[in-house]
Parts: sequence; C-alpha cells; structure tokens
Amino acid sequence: MRRLSAHKLAVMLTSLAVFSALAAGAAIAKGPEIRVPSEAWVQEDSVFLRDVAVISGLDSLSHEINEVYLGRAPAPGKRRSLRGAMIQAKLDRLDLPENAVVEIPSRVKVHRSFQEVDDQDFEDMLIDFLNDKLPLGHFEVSRFQVRGNGPVAEGYLDVVLEDSRNDEYYGQLSLKGIVSVDGNMERRVSIAAWVDYEAPVVVATRKLDRMDVLTAGDVTVEMRNLSRLPDGVVTDPKEVRGMRLRQDMDAGEHMLSRMLEKPPLVERGEDVTIMAENGVLSITAIGLAKESGGLGDAIEVENKMSEKIITCRVTGPAQVEVRF
Repeated sequence: MRRLSAHKLAVMLTSLAVFSALAAGAAIAKGPEIRVPSEAWVQEDSVFLRDVAVISGLDSLSHEINEVYLGRAPAPGKRRSLRGAMIQAKLDRLDLPENAVVEIPSRVKVHRSFQEVDDQDFEDMLIDFLNDKLPLGHFEVSRFQVRGNGPVAEGYLDVVLEDSRNDEYYGQLSLKGIVSVDGNMERRVSIAAWVDYEAPVVVATRKLDRMDVLTAGDVTVEMRNLSRLPDGVVTDPKEVRGMRLRQDMDAGEHMLSRMLEKPPLVERGEDVTIMAENGVLSITAIGLAKESGGLGDAIEVENKMSEKIITCRVTGPAQVEVRF
C-alpha cells in the first residue's frame, strides 16, 4: 500500500479545509430570492406580488412581501402590463436583506384566468325552461341568439333565466340570462329565439252565425301552431260554452276571445228589479237599465222612484243588485 508523505498529506488537508470554507461561505452568502417572470396568470380582481413572483428564503418577511399590492387585475380573459420599475420601487420600500436576489423584467404581462358559458348551454337551458312553461303541446326552437356573452371570473358558476314575461312563451321570445360567480353577478345576457308551439286550440265544428249562443257541440279542439295565430286564441273549450258570438265563423276556424261576449241578461231600456242589500236590510225597487250587460257586469240603472242613476251588478235576467 502506497503511503503519502507528510507534506502531501498536509497540502491535501489544507486544500480540503479551504474548499469546505469556501463552500460554507458561498452557502452563507446566498441570500433570499424574488424572481418575477415576464408573464403570469391571476384569478382574483387584484394583483399582489405573490401572484406573479417566485419568492424563497424570506420567512420573516414572507407575509409583508406576499401582500405587496401591484394594481387591479385585468378583466377575465384579458391581460395588462405591469412596469418592472414600479414593482422594484415597491420592493425598495421594504427592509430586504442586503444579499437578497431580485430579478424583475422591464415588463410583466398579467393574464386573467376565466371561464365561459357556451351559447349551446344557454339554448339547452331555454329548452328546459320551455318544457316547464309549455307542457301541453310540442315546441321547436329556431333562430336562437345570445348577446352579451363572454368570459367571466373563475369560481362557482350559476346561470339563471330571468322570467319577466308571465304570459306567452312562443313566437318571438326574448329573455335575460343572469351569469353569477360565487354569488356575484358577472354578466346579463340577452337571449332571443323563435318558438313554434303546437297546442290544443278551440275551433268551430260547423258554420256559426253572429249572435249564436255556443254549446258543447259547436266547438272542438285541434292542434294548431299558436306561434302563427293572432293573440287571444282560445285554448279551453270551457271558456266558450254559454258565450255569444259577435261575428260569423266558418267550420274549422279558430276562435279568438274578441269574437265572444256574454249573452246579455239585461237589455238597454229594459225594466229591471233592483235589489239593495247591506247585510242586514234588503230593499227592492224598479229601475230602468241604461245599458245592456251579462252576468256579473256592472251597468248603470236609473231608480224610477228617485230618478237617480246608480251602478249595479247584473245577477240574472232583468235583475241587478247594489250594496249600500
């Protein structure tokens, strides 16, 4: 076995000691680091240093450095540029160690992450909405459009169709969609579509004449596209029984509410019996109808005894009532 001379052994030990000292010194000299890349993605409305930088070795200052405010974030799906000099100036106000390593580019592009509701999702929601509103027939949606849609912030997404019509949900339909994230409204979109709706419609079973009082055999129900018919189409045959026609109708013609009127139980110029009640006392008198009216209609009647004009409610043939 080869033996080292005492001199060589001393040199090697000295070199090893120097190397160890240099390594230890380098480790001691290495300071904390703040490195800012040229691009970063953020989720929140505000940008802090923690969102755009890689920070290490600053445990005692970690909270203070992380919370350095750099400005407002861009809108979801957008980007903005931050000046490196502005970031450096904010860091200069902090008591950073002398050996801290800070790397900041001249410009930092900050992108805002986002999510988006597809137009198809809105159309699927509209179909579900119409299934609830139009349960009696068959409908088809066409010419569907969404306006005002776009990126929104990340988070819990909720979409609601705003029902402000409360009447017909076919033909040209317009609704509002409310897009919220974490309970905060992000967007209000406009939804438009054409809805063809086939549903039961009351039609005449035969030719009918003006002034006819309708019976069950005079009408039937057929499926028709309500979207192509005028407003006021009658869909319930119970609504027309006992009503009087105001115009002639052909067989198969759909019935509109404006074609119907209550058969008058009191004719203008007819003598009527006036029943006056107050819950305790009941008085009858003879009056003269100043206008015609059907059951429940309010008409003007002249009291023949006092010659006063009073408003009465029609209760039956040649009978009206008034409360006092």
